[in-house]
Amino acid sequence: MNHQPKSNVPSNSGPTAPQQQLNPPMSQEKQALVAVLNYLRKSNLRETELALRREAKLNGGAAQSEGLGEYASSGDPAVYSRNYNNLKGFIDDMMDAHKSELSLLIYPVFVHMYLELIYNHHHQQARQFFSLYSGEQEVYRENELRSLASITRRQHMLEETALMAQFRTNKFVVRVSRDAYNQLKRRLADRQHGGLLKLIQDHVYLDVVDGSSRTKEAVDTTTGGFLGEAKRDANRAKVYYGLIREPDPDAETEDAPGDETDEGKPKRKRPKKDVLTRRKTKDDPHSPSSTRIPLPELRDPERSREALRDAYRRLRLDGPPSVCLYTAHHGGIVSVAVSDDTALLATGGVDATVRVWSLSPEDRPLRAMKDPEGLAEVDLEADDVMERLLDESSAADRVALVGHGGPVYGLSFSPDRSLLLTSSEDSTIRLWSLFTQTNLVVYRGHNYPVWSVAFSPFGHYFASAGYDRTARLWSTDNHQCLRVFAGAYSDLTCVAFHPNANYVATGSSDRNLRLYDCLNGVCVRTMTGHKGALRCVAVSPTGRYVASGDSLGALHLYDLATGALAARFLAAHNGAVYALRYDRDAQLLASAGADCSLSVWNLSGVCPDSPDAPEESGHEANSLPDESDCHVITYYTKATPVQLLHFTRRNLLIACGVYAGDSN
Repeated sequence: MNHQPKSNVPSNSGPTAPQQQLNPPMSQEKQALVAVLNYLRKSNLRETELALRREAKLNGGAAQSEGLGEYASSGDPAVYSRNYNNLKGFIDDMMDAHKSELSLLIYPVFVHMYLELIYNHHHQQARQFFSLYSGEQEVYRENELRSLASITRRQHMLEETALMAQFRTNKFVVRVSRDAYNQLKRRLADRQHGGLLKLIQDHVYLDVVDGSSRTKEAVDTTTGGFLGEAKRDANRAKVYYGLIREPDPDAETEDAPGDETDEGKPKRKRPKKDVLTRRKTKDDPHSPSSTRIPLPELRDPERSREALRDAYRRLRLDGPPSVCLYTAHHGGIVSVAVSDDTALLATGGVDATVRVWSLSPEDRPLRAMKDPEGLAEVDLEADDVMERLLDESSAADRVALVGHGGPVYGLSFSPDRSLLLTSSEDSTIRLWSLFTQTNLVVYRGHNYPVWSVAFSPFGHYFASAGYDRTARLWSTDNHQCLRVFAGAYSDLTCVAFHPNANYVATGSSDRNLRLYDCLNGVCVRTMTGHKGALRCVAVSPTGRYVASGDSLGALHLYDLATGALAARFLAAHNGAVYALRYDRDAQLLASAGADCSLSVWNLSGVCPDSPDAPEESGHEANSLPDESDCHVITYYTKATPVQLLHFTRRNLLIACGVYAGDSN
């Protein structure tokens, strides 16, 4: 429920109080009504729009029904430049301790002053205002300023652009200390600043924090989002970031030390340490219940045993890992995925074709299922029944899967590599069987291209993210989505499951990283600080931390316990970060990007990724780890931007990319 925030600029007593009363924010019901009216107008459903207005008793004029009434003004257009300069001069004259926080007001005030000039038909003054002050805004807001410059008439403000849709229905969040807030309040109490006061009340949410003001470095770690910072209460929900305990009756045991046999009695046994997570199988208060969300049962215990055998042989990495790079020498590949056991590799092309390759064709070639006559002769009680179902004569090192109507941007193998998910520009998601090598289901729900798709670590569930600014939770046995994760201000570019399958992490072009709860679809973490659109996201194998990479080459690591920034590497790459991957022990993080390089980072001393680490492990801005202290090594390719990173179960690093050099 939307309510009046206590932290906004309050009214003052005295003769100017009526002009300084806090305007209540637009309710959720009004936001929904405005969105529906705009959609009806856009679809030319005039009669339906008028009927809805009458039913909702919207008699306040077109401005109110359009959600733009707060922009109506009959004042002198010259006052906008004067108020803007007064605010900027007031902030410049403040102490450095308050300047870094209050300077965040400049951008939203600039935007809404420009829109107010446009709405009231002061077109020439609006162009002059934009030309004078747009260069003073942050460099990373270049795209928003370009969109703002395209709004030159009132009718443009009614169009469903991402910029107007968000600024019309949301307030820009600025977090300030109590001292800075009081100084701003005293400044705005002057009658001559009534217009500026109203603008801030209407369009800015001042999140007042008790305590000292933040330094410029501290402010920089949380700013950059489309609509400012995250509100403090956005990260207060409990997150069960621990792993789900999975008892295995077939798990091996080891002798407890000092337990000698006595009079022929067998030695007392104790459970072995779980080598897959390097954790003891004890109850973790930070872990969700195994029944919190329905999870599928383990169907193939043999593959689980194979994973355990690989885990026992896994190298504990203290230095640079060994790297195997697969390079495609023909263009047209826009997405790559590798199965968890590193047996299969899939590529998605601009030609709408999905190709699946066997990485060990001599030992494990791709085989199709036998025809009905051959299946009738299979002994279904045999231990190797799955092998007997496959036709040896169909063995091949690759197969092509055709069905999409546009470039394939997302790929994900199921944990048992029997299924493959693909997402495309055609706004659909397809589920393919690698046994029959056919399309099983087409999932429809997104309205625009689907950029990313990811299987749950346990299978059955999967998540998708697309251009329609939503992520969605699906199950393989239902063609309709189970949850819609909304709240992003721009398209969602990447999605990843938490290892316990209870949460989904998404990265967006609005420069925010979010964590959603699969149980109820609620956003439980909003993490800000990136200055570029997010391109990739990865959750640590033990579930405590999440890493994200953006279009400017920066890496951020956040603590899911609190949502606090744990580390950031601003110069990790000279270009967009395309891929991130933790090693199996959560000690190393590999990153790769458009600069044809692959970097490895040691996080063992930065992020205490263990269930016993205190939840206050986030770093202050002045104590963030130095980038050079965490950097292990950087590998350079000749001319291959790396699109995929994958650590095998034995901690060999697999990389894959498309050669971008001269084909001659």
